Amino acid sequence: MARFPVGYTWTVEWDPEGWVRDYTTGTHLEAAARRLEAKLEKVRDRGAANEAVLEALERRVTRLLSELGVSREHMPFYHGYALERWARAREKELAVDRLNEARLIRMKWESRGLEKRVLDELDRLVPVS
Repeated sequence: MARFPVGYTWTVEWDPEGWVRDYTTGTHLEAAARRLEAKLEKVRDRGAANEAVLEALERRVTRLLSELGVSREHMPFYHGYALERWARAREKELAVDRLNEARLIRMKWESRGLEKRVLDELDRLVPVS
């Protein structure tokens, strides 16, 4: 059970009439809708920014793979490697964590049979630090 410091008093503001008024008129729903709309706007802005970055990344990866002579059959796998590397690097705050994660991703995709020389070029294209 939680213990409060000596002399601490717990106060709760309770306005049953206001609650009933808000509930019956629907103003609580309007307030919630306004809060959700503000949050949704932030999510949309972030999504649009990420979409632009991902499109640019996809074009650069496709161009690099074409220059390296990677067949179209194998391109989705290399795109998956680049995307995972980019996404995981954004999740981690510390450089050490990003580097460790990059090593694990590299081992995973090498074990799937991707060529090391192509992965090396993708590592240069999508840095983690």
